Amino acid sequence: DPKHRLKQHNGEIVGGAFKTHTKRPWEMTIVVYGFPTRKLALRFEWTWQHPIESKRLKHVNWNQIFQNYGGPRKYNTHIRILKEMLNSAPWVNLSLRLCVTCSDVL
Repeated sequence: DPKHRLKQHNGEIVGGAFKTHTKRPWEMTIVVYGFPTRKLALRFEWTWQHPIESKRLKHVNWNQIFQNYGGPRKYNTHIRILKEMLNSAPWVNLSLRLCVTCSDVL
């Protein structure tokens, strides 16, 4: 539930978002949905947050991406990571959809 998760990140409700409390308020810019199981959705979320540690993205040259997109914590880098993920197994084989809510992502 993306709306529920956003409320957690912004401190409106309790639970599950301690790590992000210092950079509030958050806004939702991209929602990836269509996962067949909760486990796959959580695996996707973890990989997006930890791309360097992920076994599924070992083929990516992170130094080059970080250099080109401003570092590992920049918004543009996260968009590039998403692109790499959506073109990698197992996610390339799923019928995932994106909901983009801000024009600077397009």
